[in-house]
Amino acid sequence: MKKLFACLLMVGSAGLASAQMSNFTGLSVGGNIEFKSTTVKLSSTGSEFSGLGSQNIIGSVSADYGIAIGNDSVLLVGGKYDLQKTTIAKITDTGGSVELQEKNHYSLFVAPGIMLNDKVLGYAKLSYESSKASASVTTSVEPPTVTGKGYGVGIRSHLSGNWYANIGAARIVYSNKTIGDSTLATGTTIGMFGLSYKF
Repeated sequence: MKKLFACLLMVGSAGLASAQMSNFTGLSVGGNIEFKSTTVKLSSTGSEFSGLGSQNIIGSVSADYGIAIGNDSVLLVGGKYDLQKTTIAKITDTGGSVELQEKNHYSLFVAPGIMLNDKVLGYAKLSYESSKASASVTTSVEPPTVTGKGYGVGIRSHLSGNWYANIGAARIVYSNKTIGDSTLATGTTIGMFGLSYKF
């Protein structure tokens, strides 16, 4: 009798773990609010600006697919696209002003995660980042594409039905890029809160 009870308990536990795992597998799409803070280094012949750039609040959309890779672990694979352009930095002195902007920013990511309980998944993220950076002085320079890498952490929490809350933080570091006669090195720190729907 004890053996039968233990066997039923094991089967029930496996079924419960499988049901809990299904909370985080499959396709999800969502919308986010992001708080972006940039650091920037802009160097030109005989001059250099280095320090804090600007802060922006923007919207973004994302999609990912969760794949079970263990009894309590999931691999999220997906992407994100910013809905607005952002100001990287605006530099003004007696000689004039320069405004640096970023647009068409998107990222592709992988994020291995582990179930912290039946409603919460914690994950770490590694991403490929791409955007266009432009500088405006008296005329606008054709925006080059800049690429980089990102890393971050986050939590996905099951709210009700197919709805989830997402909270995360990330750091993006872009490769150096020449714009006109200047060299731009920039990075962005992001705090994110969003809602997603799982199909």
